Amino acid sequence: MNKSKLIESFPDFTIVQRSTFCWLLSHGLSEEFNNFSSIIDISQKFEIQIFGQNYQISCPRYNYFQSKQLKQTYSLKIYIPVQILELESFKILKTEKVFICDLQ
Repeated sequence: MNKSKLIESFPDFTIVQRSTFCWLLSHGLSEEFNNFSSIIDISQKFEIQIFGQNYQISCPRYNYFQSKQLKQTYSLKIYIPVQILELESFKILKTEKVFICDLQ
């Protein structure tokens, strides 16, 4: 098999990567975050409730072309609303959006 036929037989990996990334943003993240809907501390006095279905993605600091020009990473920040609950009194101590990660 010559080189040109070999190259023609490879799939377009960028299409696969883009479609997988879109699936991650639309379904995968909320599914994964729902696996960890709450965490109870070791003393069993506090519970951190995670509202994964309400995650938010920030706009990138630079668009794709600016990122290339400035040699910066094109990334999105992910935030999840969480709530800290005191289990004895069921009192909500704090509700806040928490930074989870950068998607690059």
